Amino acid sequence: MKFEVLHRLLAFFGAFILLSSLYAQTDVYLKINHKWNGNTFIGKPTVSQSGSSAFFILTRMEYYMSGFEIIHDSGMVTPIPGKYLLVNADDTSFEFLGSFNLSNIEGISFHIGVDSAANHSDPSLYEGNHPLKLKFPSMHWGWASGYRFIAFEAGTGVNMNEMASIHTLGNKNYHKQTQTVSANQFGSDLIINLDAEYANGFNSITIDPNLFYHGDLEDAKTLIENFRDYVFSGSTVGITASKMKQPSFSIYPNPTSGIIGVSTPDIPSLFYEVRGLSGKLINKGFVQNGQQLDLRDYESGIYLIQFFDEQGFIKSEKVVLH
Repeated sequence: MKFEVLHRLLAFFGAFILLSSLYAQTDVYLKINHKWNGNTFIGKPTVSQSGSSAFFILTRMEYYMSGFEIIHDSGMVTPIPGKYLLVNADDTSFEFLGSFNLSNIEGISFHIGVDSAANHSDPSLYEGNHPLKLKFPSMHWGWASGYRFIAFEAGTGVNMNEMASIHTLGNKNYHKQTQTVSANQFGSDLIINLDAEYANGFNSITIDPNLFYHGDLEDAKTLIENFRDYVFSGSTVGITASKMKQPSFSIYPNPTSGIIGVSTPDIPSLFYEVRGLSGKLINKGFVQNGQQLDLRDYESGIYLIQFFDEQGFIKSEKVVLH
């Protein structure tokens, strides 16, 4: 009798463990690497088109992404309904896509812009930091046309003070694309790295003071079709020089009253996790060399900050917060 009860208990716990593994959820993030002619940037860079000696300031590059699907585990497709991202090349783009039952990511599908149902919705109905809420500068064109799918602006001319602009609109410009990608694992999370080479978006478009088109045809149509065909690609991750030697790395000040600087001259971008001493995850994200982490909203105490590069864990630091 005791043997039978023990056998049933073992069977129960075995089934429980199996079901837990089958339905374990993995947090998936999307990191977009903003580039112009192969150079990664954040902010408003001064750049030029290939074959041109004329420079301009990229003052605005914003666009919506929606209609996501994750391709994983030998071709399975998991849609992400209701997910909208407003991407701004002025800043680091690190976005939470959701929690899913998957183990290996092979690709990602998405659209540039907003689907027709949401495109003609009332932006005043969205609350908080929702991407479709009214923004400044505005990403909403009007009730009939809906949202700007892409908003590009640049300072051109001799003094780079003459505006060039393309704003792409229109349901007919809502195109699906699929990119083959791999995902980096950071702890229990998976991060999809996607390169965005914006210079390719202007194939057959000349950026100069004469460039001005807001609508769904001509240069606006060409721009979004180039975004579909030539801008995005899965980021290739190889053995970096930073992994072949001990990287130069420091955070300061420590102890801190809340703001800490991160110096990583050998590594342009790091993923970080802030944890309490109990191991509880408090925050995560990406930080660039020379940027700061803001801990002012945390309670005073000791925190563990773990840093990862594209190959995995590299260092942890205990930070004392006054």
